[in-house]
Amino acid sequence: MANVNKPFGFSPWRHINGSPWNQQVNTYYIAAADTNVYFVGDPVKSAATMDVNGVPGVLLAAGTDTVRGVIVGILPINPGPSTSLVGASLALEDSAILIGASKTKDYYVLVADAPDIIYKVQMDNGTNTGSITVAASANKNASYTANTATTGVQSNAVVSAATIATTSTLNVKLMGLINDPVTNSGVSTTGTTGQYAVWSCMFNQHELMGGTTAV
Repeated sequence: MANVNKPFGFSPWRHINGSPWNQQVNTYYIAAADTNVYFVGDPVKSAATMDVNGVPGVLLAAGTDTVRGVIVGILPINPGPSTSLVGASLALEDSAILIGASKTKDYYVLVADAPDIIYKVQMDNGTNTGSITVAASANKNASYTANTATTGVQSNAVVSAATIATTSTLNVKLMGLINDPVTNSGVSTTGTTGQYAVWSCMFNQHELMGGTTAV
């Protein structure tokens, strides 16, 4: 049975040294004027702005951008020490930022931004470039298709099979299929299409690796 198409964006899994993801994150700011929608699992990039308390801004990253990290949570307000909670509206039900036009308020997101995090991510339904087998795709690079959802709670960003190559500037590094009794049970590593396969990956182009261009 083939894998089910159920994208979830990029989900932190573990660190490159084999340890579990330590769930440590940093807080970033999304301005009310931003017209993008945001979901848990969306990669973001840094913005040349910050809020009045000095919290740095981020923007939704495109599929070929150098990323800052991945959204893992959405906060109703800035939780910093200079923020008064007196009379603040704590809309704890916010699991996505769905307003595509100018937003009614600023938002704050928790971002897994450590460059050594390995993520789980779904592949799209495409065929690998040049009939590369799924097995031969391991340790190659690729780009991803950015989130296009307008409803829901999770990102639908997926890795693009058609972009798999050795090119150093591609922003995702594939590190093998997720291996468990259920995930990828319908994927053949000898085939040339790994439709909806779930991969482990790292960001090959990450803002905090050093040597990257600033905004």
